[in-house]
Amino acid sequence: MMSVTLRTACAAVFEQVVITDEIIAMVKRYLRGIDVDSNTLALDIIEKVGPGGNFLSEEHTFKNFKSQMLIPKLIDRNVYANWKNSGAKSLETRVNEKVKRYSQVTGPSPYLIQSLQQ
Repeated sequence: MMSVTLRTACAAVFEQVVITDEIIAMVKRYLRGIDVDSNTLALDIIEKVGPGGNFLSEEHTFKNFKSQMLIPKLIDRNVYANWKNSGAKSLETRVNEKVKRYSQVTGPSPYLIQSLQQ
């Protein structure tokens, strides 16, 4: 009974670590705040594009958007139809797949193997 509980707990821990990593990235981005300087304000671009214009086609937007927003690795931010069409994987499934990919690359931890054999 004890070994089953330990194995279950160990399996759950890896998934929790992966989810916690994603949450920490979100919190770090939130705590960093919003950069406000001449580059991020881009007043020259605002003036150039004007009201009703399209900022997405501007080179400045392309160069700067990734540093100003968090693009999660696990949480799917697609609209429902796109999520459904791309396989409708749950967060649990994506986390489990990431854990499996990681364990294939690194191999199982010797400490975990030892604790499971006891």
